[in-house]
Amino acid sequence: MYSKTFFRKEYDDGIYDDIILNPTVDYGGRAFSQIYKQFDPEMEHIYPDFEIYRKYKELYGTKKR
Repeated sequence: MYSKTFFRKEYDDGIYDDIILNPTVDYGGRAFSQIYKQFDPEMEHIYPDFEIYRKYKELYGTKKR
């Protein structure tokens, strides 16, 4: 369905999905090497969609209701 997928992981927890072996996946972050692997500038400046983490909001949110 998509022509490109971006996968960022900031820490190496030893858990990697098979998707990172797919040639259409562009990966970045610190999990893949000791040096931060940056995406292209236009991708680095896109705000992430936090809606996919909605169920975790109460666990990790910092705002009081």
